[in-house]
Amino acid sequence: MTPTETERLSSTSSPTASPRPPLPKHATISVGGVRLDNSIPSSNTCVTFLNTALNQPVRAAGVVVTDGPDYIVVDDSECRIPSLLPHPFRSCDDAVLEPGGPGCDTGIGLDPDGPPEASGPDAVQRDATIRLTLEATCTSREGPPCSSLDDSFSPTVTAPIEVSWTDGGRERTVFVREQQPSPETHSSR
Repeated sequence: MTPTETERLSSTSSPTASPRPPLPKHATISVGGVRLDNSIPSSNTCVTFLNTALNQPVRAAGVVVTDGPDYIVVDDSECRIPSLLPHPFRSCDDAVLEPGGPGCDTGIGLDPDGPPEASGPDAVQRDATIRLTLEATCTSREGPPCSSLDDSFSPTVTAPIEVSWTDGGRERTVFVREQQPSPETHSSR
């Protein structure tokens, strides 16, 4: 092949090549904006999030524990026990939740430096909320979460908007043995 033939072949584009998809703009909708419905309580520490409220796929971008003591952390190890879930375990880490599709599972546990789990009279109930940070791509303003966009955004197929928000969360419970304050002794004379 001569240099001019190589130049001509490399300068022409393939008729089957598709154009690059547009890069989406990014918007954040209100915290606690659109809540995923139908969470399944599978144990006191695990929860399954299902996408039954949104008409499009959403991505789970992160899981955090809020509204509880610092020693309660994200931990799905108990959720992986087959007898605790009515379905195969599916982590929420980077999960894509299709409308009406399988959910994702996550849970809470105790930081190793925190108090130990407990049952019986020594047990103290501690609650925390598991929240998912979610993302979706809007190509219109129809349906949640895209209908929650500020009026300044006009998503289209050629100019999509990437939205992110935090699900309202689900409260979970752990029972711990906390150090009880020792009674003060008073001597009376």
